[in-house]
Amino acid sequence: MPGMSLACNLDGQLGRRRGKMDEALDALLHNRDYYKRTLIDCEQFALACTTYPSYPLLVLNLPEFTVVVEGKLYGLTDTDLPKQMERLAGILFEERARNDGRLVAWLLSADGDFIIFFLRKKTNEIIVLNDAIGRLPWYCYRVGEDVILSREMRFIVRMLEEIQFDRMGIAQSLLFGYPLGNRTLIENVQRLTPATLVRISGSTYETSALHTFNFDFKEHRQRTVEDNASELVRLFRESCRQRASQVSTNVVSLSGGLDSRAVAAGLYEERVPFIGITFLEHDRTGSPDMTIASQLAKLYHWDWEGYLLDSPRGRHVLQLLRIKNGLVHLGMSFIILFFERIKEKHGDVTYFTGDGGDKVLPSQTTRTFSNIEQVADAIVKTHQMSPLETVTELTKLSEAEIKRELLAHLADYPEQDLRQKYVHFMIYERAMKWLFEGEDRNRFYFWTAAPFYSVRFFVYAMNCPESQKIRNLLYRRFLEQLSKPTTEVVTTDVRLPPNSFLYGASQSAKLLLIDWLPRNLKARLKRESPYDSRSTIVKCLREQVETCASVKACLSSESLKDLIENSSGYSRNELEYLFSITSIIEDFSVGHSSIDHYLDTAFV
Repeated sequence: MPGMSLACNLDGQLGRRRGKMDEALDALLHNRDYYKRTLIDCEQFALACTTYPSYPLLVLNLPEFTVVVEGKLYGLTDTDLPKQMERLAGILFEERARNDGRLVAWLLSADGDFIIFFLRKKTNEIIVLNDAIGRLPWYCYRVGEDVILSREMRFIVRMLEEIQFDRMGIAQSLLFGYPLGNRTLIENVQRLTPATLVRISGSTYETSALHTFNFDFKEHRQRTVEDNASELVRLFRESCRQRASQVSTNVVSLSGGLDSRAVAAGLYEERVPFIGITFLEHDRTGSPDMTIASQLAKLYHWDWEGYLLDSPRGRHVLQLLRIKNGLVHLGMSFIILFFERIKEKHGDVTYFTGDGGDKVLPSQTTRTFSNIEQVADAIVKTHQMSPLETVTELTKLSEAEIKRELLAHLADYPEQDLRQKYVHFMIYERAMKWLFEGEDRNRFYFWTAAPFYSVRFFVYAMNCPESQKIRNLLYRRFLEQLSKPTTEVVTTDVRLPPNSFLYGASQSAKLLLIDWLPRNLKARLKRESPYDSRSTIVKCLREQVETCASVKACLSSESLKDLIENSSGYSRNELEYLFSITSIIEDFSVGHSSIDHYLDTAFV
């Protein structure tokens, strides 16, 4: 992915790694319009980036500091940004006992998706900081005196002499689709949390999590649902307006659900020109998204385009593997064709999604819990991509080991209310580890904006009471006040308009289904047919198992062979997540991929 990479040796002996750094950066040049650039280079550290012309990365040379801003702080002018960075640097480099409260207050008011690097010139002290919701994933390696920070795990892997795969991280990825907490697929490589501050001063390196949201407290519980909806509309329209580009084409990924129509309506009400774009996968001819999106566009007179996508080829699968390193499952490879067509037709765009709407406005579960073990059991049942028994067979980790770590994460969450611990998992694990990586995939092509994740909107919405979120009541009032026609068009999931009497009941039934039907079973019911032994993905998986020692070392060869021979007994989701893991293990360990043998072959 585009973005910053920092290599540092605390003893000031970076020289031995400097040669590898150039090669590592070359591995991040994923397309012909990418280029690499060294921003700062000295004995102790080097800061570089890989980027493309429209990617937002700004270097500010201030009197006392060099500042590199990756991403965007919305609502700031070109004049405001340097002043804001001067102010923030003053807070960061003051005596720490006096600045923590001011720093958290700044983070909770800073509407943006960003990572900011500060270098104090006279002392060579470094501070790196990300936003309060952690919108741009970033990773860290620290062993001995070596520190590596990067937006892309591939950079870190290329900098290391050898790597060890994290078996628990692999197990969690097979089970949920993502590792939990700070884990990644690689030992000693961590995914840094939101609102993390990294400080490097001389031979001292430290990280601190400045803020973690606690969802127990509902500040707006005394306000009516209409009042809360009204304030959310004001914040949302502001978020849409500030994220809209004045120089590139604004594009809305428009589906048949609530979230994307809300974004389109927010831009429309703020008089921001945009184009709605909808895709239909090659094997989803029965999907209503295209029909509903075109109805919305016709109702509002929005510009709209529909794209029918071909089957993804091996080169699309390999592209997704290389840009997201197994953190977005390879079953999503069809989206590469979609992005390529948008880029070809529209050039530089700002790509709007409805990501986050489904997390912050509706209720997340119908369940009540008596103990933390019930929360863990509900999470495993509801969010499993593969059955737990399959994961244990493949990884040789026991169910007890996997659940023990999940319970430890739940215990560390700040909430006391068990239901809100479940909500915390939905935000900090499922959204931030799975969905944010998907948005980061989009940024390989163009900047992606998600108005529901404005920090001010997010904080307000998460402080609205659960009683108003049940049956999508708050969401429906929000849409009615934002733009009433959005509630008159049916949705993809239940084929009812949100303003209908039955819609609320249907949402309760849908949430009950989500709560009580295991996800991997839902996947089997939803997808038309599993992969069989003739499928390209199964052929490629067999090749990986037969030729790659690391795949056999990380996963049970016996279980893999049994799975391959009986592939029709597994859902497409299960095979795709497994294939994502085996493919990145192979790519990282031997430097090439079996997918190379299938570049022009359809992955169906």
